[in-house]
Formats: sequence, structure tokens, C-alpha cells
Amino acid sequence: MPGAGGTVASFMSYNEAKRWSKSKREFGKGSPEGIAAPETANNAVAETSLIPLLSFGIPGSNSTAILLGGFLIHGLIPGPMLFARSGDIVADLYVGLFFAAIALLFIGIAIMPVCIWLVNQPRPYLNAFIMALIMSGIYSINNSLFELSVVLVAGVIGYFMRLLKFPFLPTVLGLVLGFMIESNFRRSLLLSGDELSIFFNDRISLVLLSVAALFIIGSLARRLIVFLFAGFTSKFADNDGR
Repeated sequence: MPGAGGTVASFMSYNEAKRWSKSKREFGKGSPEGIAAPETANNAVAETSLIPLLSFGIPGSNSTAILLGGFLIHGLIPGPMLFARSGDIVADLYVGLFFAAIALLFIGIAIMPVCIWLVNQPRPYLNAFIMALIMSGIYSINNSLFELSVVLVAGVIGYFMRLLKFPFLPTVLGLVLGFMIESNFRRSLLLSGDELSIFFNDRISLVLLSVAALFIIGSLARRLIVFLFAGFTSKFADNDGR
């Protein structure tokens, strides 16, 4: 998805892997499927995010947005004409990605023993190390103590969400995608003069909205069918027991 990046891809892949897995209860407890799905998606984004960048000039992630700036500085305009006017640069980019994918395999094998040793350390040590990285990273952005308090409050909220068994995925996706959705929504309204019809006049936008609506309706229908089937099954079992 243009602009979504590796974070959204990882969480969506994890959700789909859990949805279609035959062992859903193992997710969150070190399931190989739950580990492989987001890591594979995160690695795949590095290459696939170049597709909307090179073909339409739309960055597919933060890193490709920086790459777009580098293209523009050197007078390269991403789009269909880039392949015709600077095909050698695109070919060199493909070759570099090919060798990077091979190097990733060997680098992963080389650092795997260190990673295995690290994750097998006592959980309190890991939690303290991760917490130190989070707090130092947040503070280094704007040197703000208020932002550190926001992180702590978010951690408390996440703890109670875990206790109450609230799903984390919708919350994370909402936080990641919320800003992008709001900013692009405002930009669209500015371009159209506050006319909401801009989302329905364009064919591509209309198709995407229709697909999104179908996904929502399909999910609600599936949940309703499961609920009705569970109620019918329990009622049938009670009658059979009598």
C-alpha cells in the first residue's frame, strides 16, 4: 500500500497469518507462523515500496520518501518516463536490490547465534533493555519529558488492554494510519474546495472505497454467521441433553 510502510505490512501480515492458521492459540507464545509472517512482510516492503515510487512517484514508505528526494535533487522525475529516459539507473537499482537480498541471507545467518542468545536472556533483563531503548529514543527526538510521560501512560493503557483482552492490532493500525488518513483527507478537501464528491467522482477512489466496504460487510457477516451458528449449536446440544 503506498505510504503504509513496514509497520502496517507487518501487523496486517500477522493478523492474516493468525486468521488463517490452524493453531491460533499458539500466537503470542512464540508461534513460528507468527514470527515468520511479519518478518517476511517487513523485508518484502523494502522492494515492493519501490513499485509506486518508480511508476507513479508515490513513496511506499519513509525510506522511499527519502529516496524520492534524492531522485529529485539529481533531476530524476519518478514516473513512466523515468524508465525511458534513465533506464540504466533503474536497472542499476534492480541489480543493487538483488545483491542486497542475497547479502541479507548471509548477514541473517551470521547474526543468528547472537540473536538467539539475546532472546534467551531472563525476561526482566530484556524488559529493562527494551525500556531503556524506548525511553532514550523518544527523548532524543525532541528532548521532551512530556513525551516520555505519554509513553508511560500508553504503556499503562496497553497493560490494562492486555488484562481485559482487547485486541492490539486495531489500536496500533489506528495510531500508525490515523495521521496519514487525516492529513490526506484534509489535503483532498482543500483540493476540492470542501467537496466530498471528490472521493466518488474518481474511478480509482470509488473502486477502493467499494472494496473497503465489501471487506467490512464481509467481516461483519462472517462474525454474525459464527455467532448464530454457535447459538444454534449450543441450543441443539441442550435439547439433545434433555
